[in-house]
Amino acid sequence: MKEILVTNDDGFDSKGLNKLVKMLRKEFKARVTVVAPASEKSACAHSISLKN
Repeated sequence: MKEILVTNDDGFDSKGLNKLVKMLRKEFKARVTVVAPASEKSACAHSISLKN
């Protein structure tokens, strides 16, 4: 069985991610593991921390 790792920064419950996972499972009969944050984190790499 194929194993596929999928990750994103839009959160684990995003519509696109869920559609992708369903398609991979159906079309490739793959075991899919998702690694994603609990909520949307797009552009967080551009943020700064003001705490010491």
